[in-house]
Amino acid sequence: NKKMKEVRKLSIQLRVTYNGLMTYLGLIILLMTHTFHQLLHRCAQWWQQLWHESPATVTASNSPSHERRSYVPQQEKALQLLQARYALRYNVMTEEAEYRLKTDVASPWRSLDQRTFNTMTIDTIDAKLGMWGRDVDRILHSHKMDSFHPLHDYMAQLPAWDGLDRATPLAQRVSHHPLWVKGFRIWLRALAALWMGHSACRSNQLVPLLISEMQGWHKSSFCRLLMPEPLLRYYTDQFTPNKGAEPLLARMGLINLDEFDRYSPQQLPKLKNLIQLQHLSVRRLYKQEMLALPRTASFIGTSNEVELLNDPTGSRRFLCVQLEHDIDCSPLDHAQLFAQLKAEVLAGAPLFLSKSEERELEEHNRAFWRRSPMIEVLWQCFRLPRGREDGEHLTASQIFVAMQQRFPAALRQQTPEGLGRLLRGEGLRPTHTRQGNTYRLVQLKEEGA
Repeated sequence: NKKMKEVRKLSIQLRVTYNGLMTYLGLIILLMTHTFHQLLHRCAQWWQQLWHESPATVTASNSPSHERRSYVPQQEKALQLLQARYALRYNVMTEEAEYRLKTDVASPWRSLDQRTFNTMTIDTIDAKLGMWGRDVDRILHSHKMDSFHPLHDYMAQLPAWDGLDRATPLAQRVSHHPLWVKGFRIWLRALAALWMGHSACRSNQLVPLLISEMQGWHKSSFCRLLMPEPLLRYYTDQFTPNKGAEPLLARMGLINLDEFDRYSPQQLPKLKNLIQLQHLSVRRLYKQEMLALPRTASFIGTSNEVELLNDPTGSRRFLCVQLEHDIDCSPLDHAQLFAQLKAEVLAGAPLFLSKSEERELEEHNRAFWRRSPMIEVLWQCFRLPRGREDGEHLTASQIFVAMQQRFPAALRQQTPEGLGRLLRGEGLRPTHTRQGNTYRLVQLKEEGA
């Protein structure tokens, strides 16, 4: 019993000691929490003092009337500081900030280079605005900047058209062929509509091709001449139809497919897709998501080779013209030329070829086909029926197999699908049967058979 009493007494003492210790620890924690809140409050005040000159409700102590002052965010002060020294704008095509000194309004606009950006940053630091380089960069790439679209702006600032036709004489510098003159004028109109951002035109689906076997006839110079001087930055003759080509359709005004014959047959399907592409989905600078962007670029091309087109069914996209003389590249009155094109677009003049004009163009382009080895083999194995001769109704695959049996080496890298396109290009119209599309031909016997 004596031991039990001692144990009970010790237990009570331990409990009292424990409760006292917990109370002491609680007081310490409460004190630390209060101190921590005070520290947070002081940090908030320090942060406010760093970024703002004074809170919105602070009164001016040196003002006898104690009038309230509204505060201006530091970013606004930095922008005001920069705009006091520079004219600033944001180029939506190149996604770059552009500037010029306000003391030199006659100077051209320039893309913001690293040296000028560093100068701007140093100016804001010297003004004790609490701003750093990343903050200045954020301002220059924000909606605080006026947006500028070079092509839209050029077309919007044009003078009124004086009524004199300049598009026809421009086309006739290349050729007087009626189809060329008509097609080139339509192409020019569609180019202007894209630059205007006109809702009736989402792509320019025609490509003029200037062809001459003679060197030095100023084909490339003529293409470059079409661009007004202020827009030369948006002209390029460096183009490859690869995966990274789509952004150029929203960053350029005119793309010259210089030396068109250098594009391989494998690249041409991708190129044709780009020519008629209306909706662009590309990833732009400072963006992670894909953006839908309006197309602004049209295509033109040059070549020293006459045999260019290897897909007769897609030749309606190309307005081929063979030069007969050197091209006159004397200066243009770009302002009045594009004022005329703008007036024609707004008046509802055609921006695309009609179906009958496309058929006429396909027939015209037959002179520029690159004749496939399969066509040479085809007419060695088959001929068209004569008069009332029935012939055989054969599918493209059956025709291909018959040709392959006789000329296996010539058809090593060819396909029946490719033959089908060539047959239609040769003017053969398919007949739809249970077997599929068939063509009426007479098979020639092998010599000595």
